[in-house]
Amino acid sequence: MATNDGGPTEIIRRCRNGLLIDPLDADEMGEAIFSAVSNRAQWGRWSKAGVKGVQQHYTWRGHVNKYVKEVQGVLGKARRGRSPFALSRSRMPTVDRLLICDLDNTLLGDHNALVQLQERLAPVSGKVGFGIATGRSLGRTLAVLKEWGVPTPDLLITSVGSEIYYGNTLREDSGWQRHINHAWKPEALRQVMAELPGLKLQPESEQGRFKLSYYFDPQKAPSLRDIRTQLRHLDLHCKYIYSFNAYLDLLPVRASKGLAIRYLMMRWGLDPDHVLVAGDSGNDTEMLRGETLGVVVGNHSHELARLRGEPRIYFAGGHHAWGIIEGIDHYDFLRRLRTHDEDGGFEP
Repeated sequence: MATNDGGPTEIIRRCRNGLLIDPLDADEMGEAIFSAVSNRAQWGRWSKAGVKGVQQHYTWRGHVNKYVKEVQGVLGKARRGRSPFALSRSRMPTVDRLLICDLDNTLLGDHNALVQLQERLAPVSGKVGFGIATGRSLGRTLAVLKEWGVPTPDLLITSVGSEIYYGNTLREDSGWQRHINHAWKPEALRQVMAELPGLKLQPESEQGRFKLSYYFDPQKAPSLRDIRTQLRHLDLHCKYIYSFNAYLDLLPVRASKGLAIRYLMMRWGLDPDHVLVAGDSGNDTEMLRGETLGVVVGNHSHELARLRGEPRIYFAGGHHAWGIIEGIDHYDFLRRLRTHDEDGGFEP
């Protein structure tokens, strides 16, 4: 018996040696376990299939055969003029540390501050990756970055952490998509939320495959606790991101800006002390409360005031990008980095 996510889904699919269960469904779990221990014929089939599957897929020889087959497929595409290496590579594998900023009212808002931040980062661009974490959709994010003259970052976390893209090619992180799809039932959520007062869907441009966005009227809408209770009774599970006392986003339980950053640190091997995040509003709360270095810019919303005094969260006096620069100095974030010299090498 194994839960229906992560590695076990692949193992049981390949080996046909058991059942996948929903860890949130106790009745299903009990029925599956009872079936496994009471059906001797099924047990025998699983045993034989498991031994065969392990030999085919999880021995050293099986691994090598699969690897060689994949490489041959890649080489075949390259010979036909469809090289998978044609797209520019992400810089993420080579960066030493990472700066991730919320977009509206954090990175953007003061042109002079933005220019100063870009100048501060330019000498260490080979070692410091730069990312955006925003509630905006990818299209609207790119549009506002172009409007402010900001080059495409090394990574973009968009739609409140439900999407991750890399570099100029905007290649989407498919692993993240598979990870957050667990227990996500957007159509059922839409139907229930449509019946609640004080909630109105935002335009379709603000919706995503893994995000439902609403205008929220606190005078008319039920409390978040009541909404959460009602959805749980209907076996609908999601994460709630409430910001500016006016907006409510529903995401998969595994999605958020903070969880996306945690995933990125694990994927690219970055130490929390080498990741600095900056934000200004309620939908940045989880991101700021992670194990990373956090900066709250001076023009933050009142929702973040309760974070004062928490470890590894610095409240800057400067507004917008000035606050980010202040946070970089406070943490001495660029310490021990090396800059390009005139010969193209590095110097301390």
